[in-house]
Amino acid sequence: MLLRRYIGKRLADYYAQPSHRVVGAPPVGTIPFSSLWGAWHWRRVYRRAYEEQEGQWLTPVELFRPFYSNTLGNYIATTSKSQFPDCSNIHVIELGGGRATNANQILSHLQEK
Repeated sequence: MLLRRYIGKRLADYYAQPSHRVVGAPPVGTIPFSSLWGAWHWRRVYRRAYEEQEGQWLTPVELFRPFYSNTLGNYIATTSKSQFPDCSNIHVIELGGGRATNANQILSHLQEK
């Protein structure tokens, strides 16, 4: 069997699982970054978040919620205003194998601004 076919089959089998097994649910609540005591404390919280996900991966959007998406939202708002001052609509498209968490949080942040 060709390597590309083997990889394609393995990916198809993986993504054919129920979505909760492929993409984990985000950790409960947000990580209280201001109360972390240093790098060692971050590593402990980070490890615990992964243990709660039973080995499923987490994206930066989920780990650094809402700060990661808010930063991207601020960049989109600033860039769009400077490059397209007459445009009143912004189209945000998120591509990937997740649940559109980042797009949802970016749009929520932009709506609040």
